Amino acid sequence: MQALSGNWVNAEDFAGAIRQVRRRPGWVASRFLPGKARRVSDAWSITDSTSSHFYECPEVLARRDLLATGSPGLGVADYLAGEYLPRGGLRGVSIGCGAGDKERRWAATERFLTLQCFDLSSSQIDVARRTQVHPALSFEAADALGLEFHAESLDVIIFEDSLHHLAPMRTILGRCAEWLEKGGYLFVNEYTGPRQFQYSPRQIEAANALLALLPERLRVGYARGAVKRSVSRPSRLRMRLLDPSEAVQSDLIVPTIHELFDVVEERKLGGTLVNLVLDDIAQNFHDEPEWLRLLFSVEDAMIGAGEIDSDYTLIVARSR
Repeated sequence: MQALSGNWVNAEDFAGAIRQVRRRPGWVASRFLPGKARRVSDAWSITDSTSSHFYECPEVLARRDLLATGSPGLGVADYLAGEYLPRGGLRGVSIGCGAGDKERRWAATERFLTLQCFDLSSSQIDVARRTQVHPALSFEAADALGLEFHAESLDVIIFEDSLHHLAPMRTILGRCAEWLEKGGYLFVNEYTGPRQFQYSPRQIEAANALLALLPERLRVGYARGAVKRSVSRPSRLRMRLLDPSEAVQSDLIVPTIHELFDVVEERKLGGTLVNLVLDDIAQNFHDEPEWLRLLFSVEDAMIGAGEIDSDYTLIVARSR
């Protein structure tokens, strides 16, 4: 388990706070709302999206899908349904569904009689309900720790970019193991990197080296319009104030799944350098395939050489 010492506050915290206050005048007060759940819900209450995050860059998503499925143009839901779910009429649950984009892709596979989808943010659930297009889908605002299902009552449980927001990890996954029928599937497509984004020195060094190679026109940030000049490790204080659920026990996801389930498939999806370099500047890369290929190739080479680990993982596991 990663040590929880050091980097509690840094200079970027103060600049970041000023930027947030300018964007959302009530931001400071909202960070001190009583209760972790209220702060997490507030952090995810904003439903408008931008293309400045690396995971909203089409080329990055296509690469992640390729690493997950092994086939160009094949999405994760279609791959997993085709490989592991030969029949329909399944009872499924998706935990941390957000606005339901991924869940609509799962429903479109026509494998589910019911796919119940849950998220802590009522704002996200409202969006999901307005855009619901499949009769198998249902959306409900709920805390993952408060969910209850009968033992062995589910065929499939899905976590896509949500499990790293949950804790205690063993409690969450232990309940999933109880809810799944024998041989039922747990599908996890997740950030599994360092807890609270406390990236390794080698990771930070490599990300800054790649950033320095990029022309200045590609480093203009979405949020401030300023040129991005460095990648840094966020302080623990900043992580707790912005979203106390972010990567709260991400380092425990893979070992806990191996402890509680039979792992059928595990694929490394990278993201270790691409995430850091493209954060807040991804909007500049939609027509820059050569520069993206450079980022991808360096990341792949360093992961392959054991210099850095993959920060994202696809895991298929079965209930014992």
